[in-house]
Amino acid sequence: MTGDELVLVGMIAGAHGIRGEIRIKSLSDRMNRFKKGTGLTVRLFSSQRQILSEQQLTIEASRSMNRDDLFLLKIKEIQNRNDAEALQGGELYALPLTDSVDDNLFFYYQLIDLLVKRDGQDFGVVRAIRNFGASDILEIQGKDGQKYLIPFLEQYFPDVSPDAGYIELTAPDELLDQN
Repeated sequence: MTGDELVLVGMIAGAHGIRGEIRIKSLSDRMNRFKKGTGLTVRLFSSQRQILSEQQLTIEASRSMNRDDLFLLKIKEIQNRNDAEALQGGELYALPLTDSVDDNLFFYYQLIDLLVKRDGQDFGVVRAIRNFGASDILEIQGKDGQKYLIPFLEQYFPDVSPDAGYIELTAPDELLDQN
């Protein structure tokens, strides 16, 4: 798996038990994302979002934890609790599932590092995507050095063109001033 084609599918919340199972929070809407035999890539990042380490993993077993977004995974490459704890906070990536993808849906990897234009001028770059429950929020590093958090809604981003290398921002000044 190469990094350019991978999509973020989950976060490692911590270790579970002494046999090296990991608790994960799924960021995928596909229940079959974490089935036996699936290959994943775990990445650990610095506070500046630089990749510190990357490891290939294979799911041996998976079970739900009474919520649609929480799973326990037994990973072939993780043998004990210490190995599992070392991956806490890691991000899990996998190949995108391309069946029935809507034209108005975007994978995180398509938006990260995308140029943001406002009124035809370069405004900044998408650095991260956050979700605090209501909707996705784009974290934009502005050309002015400021960080902007803008809800990823069509009214603020009417033209999203990953293939063209940019996203158009039409948020009002009042929204930008709140950042």
